[in-house]
Amino acid sequence: MTNKQAHSSIGWLDYNDDAAQKMNETLRALDEPSTLDPLGLGSIRDAFSDLIAPGTSTIHTRLRYFLFIAWICQRIEKSDTSATQFASRLRYDEATLINCLREGGEKQGVQGFTSGIKLKRMPSNAYWGGLRIWGLRKRDWSLADYGRNITQLRASKRADGSDETIGNSLATIWNDMPKEPENFLEEGIDFKLTIEEALFIIQRIRESNPNSLLAFLCSNPGLADDTGYPWEINTDSLPAELKKLLFDAQNISELTLGPQLVYNLLIARRAGTELGRDVKDDVAYQLELLTQWADLVKSRHSELAEWAKQLDSLWIKLSEGANIPKRAKEFVTKMIHLALEDPDKFAEDSRVQKLVQQREFELKNNRSRFKNLETLKEWKSPGFGGQLRFRWQIAESYLSDLAIALESSS
Repeated sequence: MTNKQAHSSIGWLDYNDDAAQKMNETLRALDEPSTLDPLGLGSIRDAFSDLIAPGTSTIHTRLRYFLFIAWICQRIEKSDTSATQFASRLRYDEATLINCLREGGEKQGVQGFTSGIKLKRMPSNAYWGGLRIWGLRKRDWSLADYGRNITQLRASKRADGSDETIGNSLATIWNDMPKEPENFLEEGIDFKLTIEEALFIIQRIRESNPNSLLAFLCSNPGLADDTGYPWEINTDSLPAELKKLLFDAQNISELTLGPQLVYNLLIARRAGTELGRDVKDDVAYQLELLTQWADLVKSRHSELAEWAKQLDSLWIKLSEGANIPKRAKEFVTKMIHLALEDPDKFAEDSRVQKLVQQREFELKNNRSRFKNLETLKEWKSPGFGGQLRFRWQIAESYLSDLAIALESSS
């Protein structure tokens, strides 16, 4: 093993699970401009994502990290680490994990493979919310709360190792976890799940989020193989509620692509006019994408038009578990109806263009690319946004890891 040096203590975001996860995804978006959301579709995207694949996040990479983080935290609980030492000890152990994954031959999916201990956002910060959503941890604490209570948690253990409830039912926050691998954090390790680990995760997902698509697919994770979107799986065996969810998700995904492409078209033209850029190819590219999108909408026009009559019911359903701003729902509703009115004329429809500009200005104000030349300079081809996938790439990766573990045991 490579020698490792302890790192000085740092702080971390003291938010609840939902707020911490949203903040992390915002920070990741700043690192990856293609994921930015100039038209404010994020709340709708996340509402579907949480129904399809709860506990996942765009800042996740591999499934076994859920167990890695829980095992690291349990080790710290059993040590003599104090509350003031918790942050530095956690960072040290996570940096050790990076080295162990390197030595185990892993590269793709290793968070901090290059940065090591200098990594800005460690995996614990990324996976903490999911650990609660999947029921691997039992208390709704932020990571900061956990660190502050580390010594009390340790004190709540009886000498025989069982939990003893103390102040405000304080005991271990962890569910009955699979045993950590022998020599964990002492030698090379990889992302391959054991069958015991896979079955544990499947049980937690099913019990914590039984009505989600992710829970259903745990029974046959291979259904997700080679799919780019969740509605591409074979839906024959799905219950009616999940079929309806995927139908709604597909329609929202495909119909909201149009206004995003119009946004890029308008920004490209403005970059040519205001910044003197040669945007001929950029404009042609966006127009070609809009033509392809219009053809897609026309090919499904009858069923989309019938579906759009029930949009109010969809918003009510989604709002049961998510906070979707009224203006986001109004914007998407107007865009859908304009798209279905005439897909071919959508891109050059003055009503569409005005709504797109108003929506971006409403969200960004003085940072609007339609008003601010400095922010306009940030635009680069092929532009922002794209068809919504609802975190499916991450969910598919997780299901693949489960499928490999289950197949290797048979």
